[in-house]
Amino acid sequence: MYSDKYQWIKGDKVGSVESYSSHDNEWVYFASGSRINASLISEYMMQVSSDTPLDLSITKQDIRSTPKQSTSIVSKKQDEFNPVKSLLKQAAKTKHHFTYTFDADIPKQQVYNLIQDSFETKIDDLLVDMVMSTLNKNELYDSVKIQLKEQILKIYNNGKQSESGEPGSNENTSEGLGEQKTTEVLP
Repeated sequence: MYSDKYQWIKGDKVGSVESYSSHDNEWVYFASGSRINASLISEYMMQVSSDTPLDLSITKQDIRSTPKQSTSIVSKKQDEFNPVKSLLKQAAKTKHHFTYTFDADIPKQQVYNLIQDSFETKIDDLLVDMVMSTLNKNELYDSVKIQLKEQILKIYNNGKQSESGEPGSNENTSEGLGEQKTTEVLP
């Protein structure tokens, strides 16, 4: 009825392999001293041969210590010297907070609650990873660029383009150098 070896596939001991010791009407006992309710063994454990347990031993520490490769959305080009760009960089003393908004498909609240109650996992991290995997970096970059340009036009021209179609100065603004402004970028 019971196999010689079991591996935890769910719970705090995920990845650990246990050797069957004995059982009674309610519990299955292992050589390590652990036990599991007999009615839950198929949900929390799987039978394995001593030679082929699944590698489920990735821990939170392993995940934290694994270096992440950073990917750059913006490609850096070796531009020729541009005096206007240089002046803008030197004069950029006013901090503005830009917020980018985008649409993403996520589960309904009831599904989220059900999953969170049913599994011992950090669902928020998994949900963030799921959404991030669906993002197209090129589309995201283009969308941020459009929203940023619109916001810059609003900051310097009260939402109007200058005669040349580019942002220009707005002499009616009361913004002082060094002030911090918060601006929300909406699609």
